[in-house]
Amino acid sequence: MQFHSIRPTVKVGLIAAVAILVIVLATACTWAQGKTGRVTGATDEDATSAAADKEGAATPPVVQPPEPAPGVEGAETPPPGPETTPPERLTPEVRPPTVEEELPAPATVTAAGIFASLPRFGARIFAKPRFVPTAVEAAEEEEVTKEKLMARAIAGSPLANVPISPDYQIGPADILKVEIWTLDKQRAARPVRVTADGYITISVLGKVVLSGKTLAEAQEIITKRASVFYTDPEVIVELLRQRAIDVYVIGDVQQPGKFTLPGNATLFTALYAAGGPSETGSYRRIRLLRAGKPEREIDIYDYLMYGKREVHELLEAGDTVFVPSLTAEIGVSGAVRRPARYELLEPVSLEQAILMASNFTPNAHAVAVDVWRPDSRATWNLLRVDATQPGPKGSDMKLSDGDLVSVKEILDIAPNTVELRGPVRRPGIYEMTEGLTVGKLLQQAEGVTEGVYIEEGTIWRLNEDFDYETMHFSVRRVLNGEDDMLLQAWDIVKLYAEDLVERPALVSIEGMVRRPGEFHHVERMTVRDLVLRAGDLLPGAYTERAELLRLTADQRRRLLPINLTKAMQDDQQNNMILQRGDILKVLAREDVAVESEVHADGFVRNPGTYARYEDMRISDLIVAASGLRPEFADTIQYTPGRFEGASATRILALTGTTDDFTVEPDLLLKDDDRIGIMGKSEFTVVPKVASILGKIKHPGSYALRLERGGEEQVDTVYDLIQRSGGLLEEANPKGIILYRFKAEVIEKDREENLQYVLNVLNRESGQTLAVAAEGGEAEVMAAAVEQQVGGLLGTDSGALLVVPPRKLGISQWIRALPIDGSRLIATKGKDSNLELQHGDVLRVPRTVDFVTVIGCVNKPGALEYAPNLTAWHYLDLAGGTTPDADLKRTLVMRANSAGLPAYRVRVIEAGDVVIVPSQHMFRTETIKEPWTKTLKSLLSVAAAALLF
Repeated sequence: MQFHSIRPTVKVGLIAAVAILVIVLATACTWAQGKTGRVTGATDEDATSAAADKEGAATPPVVQPPEPAPGVEGAETPPPGPETTPPERLTPEVRPPTVEEELPAPATVTAAGIFASLPRFGARIFAKPRFVPTAVEAAEEEEVTKEKLMARAIAGSPLANVPISPDYQIGPADILKVEIWTLDKQRAARPVRVTADGYITISVLGKVVLSGKTLAEAQEIITKRASVFYTDPEVIVELLRQRAIDVYVIGDVQQPGKFTLPGNATLFTALYAAGGPSETGSYRRIRLLRAGKPEREIDIYDYLMYGKREVHELLEAGDTVFVPSLTAEIGVSGAVRRPARYELLEPVSLEQAILMASNFTPNAHAVAVDVWRPDSRATWNLLRVDATQPGPKGSDMKLSDGDLVSVKEILDIAPNTVELRGPVRRPGIYEMTEGLTVGKLLQQAEGVTEGVYIEEGTIWRLNEDFDYETMHFSVRRVLNGEDDMLLQAWDIVKLYAEDLVERPALVSIEGMVRRPGEFHHVERMTVRDLVLRAGDLLPGAYTERAELLRLTADQRRRLLPINLTKAMQDDQQNNMILQRGDILKVLAREDVAVESEVHADGFVRNPGTYARYEDMRISDLIVAASGLRPEFADTIQYTPGRFEGASATRILALTGTTDDFTVEPDLLLKDDDRIGIMGKSEFTVVPKVASILGKIKHPGSYALRLERGGEEQVDTVYDLIQRSGGLLEEANPKGIILYRFKAEVIEKDREENLQYVLNVLNRESGQTLAVAAEGGEAEVMAAAVEQQVGGLLGTDSGALLVVPPRKLGISQWIRALPIDGSRLIATKGKDSNLELQHGDVLRVPRTVDFVTVIGCVNKPGALEYAPNLTAWHYLDLAGGTTPDADLKRTLVMRANSAGLPAYRVRVIEAGDVVIVPSQHMFRTETIKEPWTKTLKSLLSVAAAALLF
């Protein structure tokens, strides 16, 4: 058992501190009294609190018991050990006295401030919002009716919205409603007004005098009169509107003056309308003055304290209520049920004063009541009285004007108690019984809670010098019934929360886990348990090594390496038991190791670099590269990675198809291994075709024969015509055109350089490059032809010739190769024959009997063909040229798309197009003749528009 004696500085500065508090409070009370004379707006309850506060300032503080602990205490609770801060029983703040405080000073009496702060008994009942007229209401005050004045006077009073009693006395100006019923038939029902002579007039009944009668009496009188005229009449008398009476309230009231009140107004109603007595007005000597009758004195304390209804005597018109000044009053403050100032008619005893204040509260210290009495208006004298005993120094002491009765509360201490604080199920104050020990106290508290520090607890005990000393015990041993300690009265037993004296019961995990963060530590928790609670490892975690950081005794972090792979397999050496505060760091493989990769080249769909997984083989890498290309060969070159010196390439066998293949041997891959899939040199994936369209027996696409010499020759234009069944009768051999894609004219490796040059040229000319998509040249060709025909021949009634500007682009390499079809057919392919290439389109138009003239002529359009005519003849037949015609650039487009200058063409043939350009670069002309339908069939002719 350990004892630590502590001597706080409470004794040194206690008296000086109390003196300072008294001076401050007295100064504040004196200032408040000088400003207002009383604490305005204070209620009875407020006065009680204020009085108690000021009384406390006038008496020295007492040692208070500690507050009950609400459970597990917060950070303000000190850890066990040699504590230097005493428990909360010593609550006053202490500090060394200043030089000025070292000299003793007399205590300042605060009785005057307490007396002034007390409210007058009965004042609250008259408190109500005062009517303050607005500017408009003040200007119209003369027009305010008596009804409005009456309603204003009784607003919020006991008469507001109160039903009229049958004892109400009827008087002049009252308005009644009289109903007479007989044999279920109404004989009379109308409002009547009581005249100044006190009667009313009812048809059939005549005048009926009712002044001074109650409502019940009036009903009997009218019933008796109606019985003379009706059989068994039933009479109902109802007061519709009361008369208004004028009364006067004068003297010490809040708002003296004349008031218009209802006929059932009482003296209390009049006082309420005037706001009640003022601060100097009497509550107990109110006089009622009535003409022709003796003066009456009324004490409204009888009503406020005992409920006597003398104050509810009905007033009459012209009555005057006079409130004189009070002559004597006392104050009762502190531990009474109704602290206030009370008016005296004569001296009262202390017992009577306490009864006026509704008696003591249960915690009143009645054996030592302070009576403060002013002495000749010079000083205050304090008399200590035992109110529980009779006699002049007890309950029979006579009180007079100005006395202040101050009742203190009993001390808020319990000397037969001990206190239990900390993480127990029921902390608080317990009765000190014979033989009470720490163990028994914990049993009464229903035991400790989770998280209690089981190793040590503390007892704070007052010694003979009234200093606290500490005693320590083992909570574990006490709960086991060992080393239990006897308690004494005033002991404070303190238990501590484990988190406050030890590291927090937390462990942390960081890095490559699904839910990194802090987790609650439990006994015998291992690394594997923590990883699983964090949602297990993420893909890419480096399991060969993790870092466990543990706090040492000198509060540094110690690094403990762990093999996570073995720890997850419950290896005892690596699956360590965790301690509070441990931090486990799981690293990412990419942060501590080179990334595992393998490479695939050659005839796979997507050559490149791929992540290597454990047990990954060559066949797996081929699948990762999207599989084999159709032209793959039967060998694989396998080169191991990460080597020194010359490479050691192996040749592996590859058999099967793209969907089902086998690698022999299918080796396991290591980091940076590379495979190369070999291909076949003479292998065609997709058969090459050429198409023939137009006036042919079997138009369509035909597969080309091998493009090499030998027994089987390469297909030509003539071969394709023969394989498709030959020309139809309406076919025009002279118009045969062969369309060829750019890929057959310019090599693919030159396309990028050509594209760059064309872009530069187009930017210089301000043109936009339109490039055909790869593999879409056929669509571009067909769209270009149809677009030109559509632009040339838009509607049946006419069309506009729109010639696009020149653009340089790779799509222009979709070429139309003219063929002399007549010689080709006549020589059976020996002359004007061309070898076909993949993607060629051979077009055979039908024979036409017209020639087209477009451009700068007066009448462009189709003209009837006549043999042996030149281009200039057709220009004349088209109405001649326009002034802007550029005859030097006149062009003749043959049916097979061959373009020739007009001066080189001797004879125009059927299907030819004569084009006369404008002096300007382009011009729009309208074709008015309906020859569109015929010309649309000549798709080959439209290619002429592409040449200028």
